[in-house]
Amino acid sequence: MSSEISTAAKTSALGTVKDYFSREAVAYFQDSAISKSVAKQLVLSAVIAADTAMENGVGVTWATADLKKFAADAFRLIGYGIDFGNKEAYVIPYKNTKTGKYDLTTPISADGLVKLAKIYSVKKISDVKKFYVREGDEISISHTNKGDEWTFNPVLFSTKPIIGFMTVVLYEDGTSDCELTTHEDVAKRRKASKAPNSPAWTQYGDEMGMKCAVRKHMKRISLSIPNDINDNDDEFEPVLKDMGEIATPKIETEYPKAEEYVDDLDLYVGTPLGEEAK
Repeated sequence: MSSEISTAAKTSALGTVKDYFSREAVAYFQDSAISKSVAKQLVLSAVIAADTAMENGVGVTWATADLKKFAADAFRLIGYGIDFGNKEAYVIPYKNTKTGKYDLTTPISADGLVKLAKIYSVKKISDVKKFYVREGDEISISHTNKGDEWTFNPVLFSTKPIIGFMTVVLYEDGTSDCELTTHEDVAKRRKASKAPNSPAWTQYGDEMGMKCAVRKHMKRISLSIPNDINDNDDEFEPVLKDMGEIATPKIETEYPKAEEYVDDLDLYVGTPLGEEAK
């Protein structure tokens, strides 16, 4: 019985935001190059990511969240091509001490940063490789006028401590660009954060380090995209009792498929999922 009540309560809570997101999404994407069916899928994935994050929270509900801010942030990232369902961004609720509401912040993951670089790089990128560097691994980088030449030879199955990070941008013209990031570099980024002791940092330091490494590298890449995509580091107080994997740059939590929510969260009224709205 309690399970049935919980499920009913969740469906009811999702239903309270259905109309709001329906109106906002339709208005936001009406002149977008993104088709309405694709936009619908991406928005559903963002809502599901937020709902999953709130399940791990204390006092965080759709009723106490700043829906307008979340819609603006999520729609902006979706417009850039970010897919919450593919773990390219994740949702972390923070208490906004100025408004009293919970902001559903939307930091981009390392994979999301790589995707943006591939889409918007002035010089076309074919791939971005990411390596955790452990004690004993062998690295060789030579900077030439034709790009970087590099090798990375890890010690197989090594469990030695991670001492840094290496990222390599592979361009379509065959050239490469390498970047090394040390723990000292990551420590500086963490110190600059307004939430340096959040579970994201204390429980998933290596993953956050990789995200910092990717971000550091991407800042050197010439992108034809607005430069307003940054971490949400305003003066918020984390309130989650256990952010778990929702707080990691690479979310491992498996969200329900968007199709499972389509009956409860039909963002484009009368338009079946996967079909273009007329």
